[in-house]
Amino acid sequence: MGQHVRSEKPIPSEVWIDFMRHLDSDTTFHDHAAAFQHPVRVPDRLREIIDDFGDQARTAIFAIRNGLVEGVWIDPHHNYMATVFSKATGDDDDFVMINSIGSGSDT
Repeated sequence: MGQHVRSEKPIPSEVWIDFMRHLDSDTTFHDHAAAFQHPVRVPDRLREIIDDFGDQARTAIFAIRNGLVEGVWIDPHHNYMATVFSKATGDDDDFVMINSIGSGSDT
């Protein structure tokens, strides 16, 4: 496995799902088998991350909207969100930003 940031304050999947759902209520959540049962698009950098986790990614939760994997929660320490910025022409994947999400401070 490559070098991944390990969240010091991991979050449970329910918190991550709630966060993703608040970004867009059309986002649905699937296990690995259900997520890839139908063709889905995965931003290249996010696919690299998923592939790098190997078999561990098979237990992940995938956030999907309009056929695009927008995030993956692999375990409490590794959860990612893909933000796709499209060109004015509507082309997908003009720029994709991958963020790792962790919990805030205790104060």
